Amino acid sequence: MKRSPFKWTTSWTGIILSDSNLLLPNTWTLTLEYDAISENMLHRDIAMQRLDYMVGEKFDTSVWTNFENEWVHALHQKMDTYVITLPGDPYDSLIAATTMLKAQQITEDVLDIHTCSVVSNLGYSVENIIEYDEADYMAKNTETKLFGDGPWYMRPDAGFTDLLTFDEDDSPTLIKDVNSWAQVNLNWDHYDKAENSLTPTDSLNIHQQERWIPLVIKGGANDNED
Repeated sequence: MKRSPFKWTTSWTGIILSDSNLLLPNTWTLTLEYDAISENMLHRDIAMQRLDYMVGEKFDTSVWTNFENEWVHALHQKMDTYVITLPGDPYDSLIAATTMLKAQQITEDVLDIHTCSVVSNLGYSVENIIEYDEADYMAKNTETKLFGDGPWYMRPDAGFTDLLTFDEDDSPTLIKDVNSWAQVNLNWDHYDKAENSLTPTDSLNIHQQERWIPLVIKGGANDNED
């Protein structure tokens, strides 16, 4: 296991929609170990703020469940709840793996994340430790044809879920969270603009954004595909 010079720990509360359709409140504590590979200190600051946004604005208070859970459509239609879907049942190890993959994507060539660990209040508070190679293997062995350009945890944008819904004729529709980082002032060139007087230590005033800016793809496949 590679020893990383930096470690970031955070936590959030949310709800698990289990494979037996139980709603289970939970609290997770997450630790990422990483190297800072960019010499640009402004980009390092933005990378950390992106991670903070992921946890504080998206993960906190969300419902976690399997992408194929039949209740996803009902939650999306009937409740003002942000639902984060996974390629399997929402066990701690899978939450840790997808989180690490997304963290690597959204920090791009600024941070290099090696290890992720997660501890939840459910399941005896056991620490699950996942190395990046394990998470990457999981992603490569996940069926992705329904996701078009890949599931949320393999994309670098500010979107953090994919929902599969069905109409009255049982035709599938893929709904993707596709926020851009510019919408929350966390694009890489944010500090580079002459009219921007903020410094890395200033607050970027990330208020509660529109939590759902959907890209709807009928049939659950990429429109660009043949």
